[in-house]
Amino acid sequence: MFTNNLNGRPNVMLQQIALITVLFIVTGSAQAGGWLRSEGEHRYSAYLSNSSSNRSWDRYGNDTVSGCTSNVTALTHEYEYGYSYYRTLFGKVNMATSECGGDKVSGLGDVYLGVRGRLNLYKNGSAWEAILIIPTGYDGQRSNRLGYGELGIELGLYGTTKYSKKSTFAYGGSFRFWNGSPSDQFRTRASWSYKQNKQWAIRTSLEGNFSLNNGNSVTPASINGDFESEFDVIRGKIGLRRQIGPRLGLTVGLYKNLWGRNASQRQGIYLNIAYVWGRL
Repeated sequence: MFTNNLNGRPNVMLQQIALITVLFIVTGSAQAGGWLRSEGEHRYSAYLSNSSSNRSWDRYGNDTVSGCTSNVTALTHEYEYGYSYYRTLFGKVNMATSECGGDKVSGLGDVYLGVRGRLNLYKNGSAWEAILIIPTGYDGQRSNRLGYGELGIELGLYGTTKYSKKSTFAYGGSFRFWNGSPSDQFRTRASWSYKQNKQWAIRTSLEGNFSLNNGNSVTPASINGDFESEFDVIRGKIGLRRQIGPRLGLTVGLYKNLWGRNASQRQGIYLNIAYVWGRL
């Protein structure tokens, strides 16, 4: 389980390893940037996004015209709970509608169940994570679908550094291992936030998802280019956050795929609202 056979493309692999190494040095991070909740603290967030694409990158990274215009709308629910000083439990699920050329599918995507633990017992902001990814019964053989339709495990390390009271940098990376045909992946994310004042902040991030090229190519090609057995993508995001109160925050922003291989040139908008309760 969670093993694949290496298909051997040395030149491509060397290029990707070099790119991954550079990105790992200058980027990284999980959704929470290695931050653990206080014991008894809860956090819920709703992330609404809409994106479209009518162009793709082929397996060599060349620009191509897609066979149809893809449009995806998704609402992702995330929940975190401070189980103890040492552990934070969390879960995530999204409801999505994906349409391309009249082929439309709607429903639940994958469910993510995870635990986050401290790397530094005396200071918050650095953590390890372990996540189980569970498909929800959608048709994994459709060319337009909501996920891989396979079990997955993700293991990562994350951190957060505050340069000042206003400037914060989050970084880290993870490996995602799939059962079955999909290629395993290295994922990395770096984010920077700057507080203009107590109410307003700007957030930017650079995210990378890179195939380890060990899939067995059984997974059918996705018409919107987002669920190929093997693909690479680098995505940029920028958002404006409004702190409505001590427990409620709202972020609106834009995102765009900047480069890819076997991936869509997707761009879109997002709205994220988060609420924290319990112990602060």
